[in-house]
Amino acid sequence: MRAAKRLQTIHVKDEQGRIVSSWQRVRVAVPDGISASLPPPYTGLKHLTKKVQTEAEYVETKARFLAVIAGAGEWATIHRELGDLNGLSLDEIMRRGPAPIVCSQDSIKSKTRFLANPHGRSSRRPSRSASM
Repeated sequence: MRAAKRLQTIHVKDEQGRIVSSWQRVRVAVPDGISASLPPPYTGLKHLTKKVQTEAEYVETKARFLAVIAGAGEWATIHRELGDLNGLSLDEIMRRGPAPIVCSQDSIKSKTRFLANPHGRSSRRPSRSASM
């Protein structure tokens, strides 16, 4: 992937070669194999481009484009792996074993608390003197 210039200035010229209008744009190249996984309206594009007015708008737009490309890369990997699994027999899938479960410590603690007390009731029992 070739790195684009920081900020590209585009000039539109008339028949005599005079500049009629100009603007600046952000242009980010999309790596091969990822363009099909980009979300709409970017699906299938080789470059993501947008007109910008300021340097701050350029930085914001470029960061957004890079995030879109990174997300599409993750989806492309997921789709490729699912396609590989689709071609396997049940025996081959079972031989590979179960998918790893990834949990944070906080989610494990909250699930443990829920399993210990699924109805949200207090674990303390009322004293017998209160019921008489």
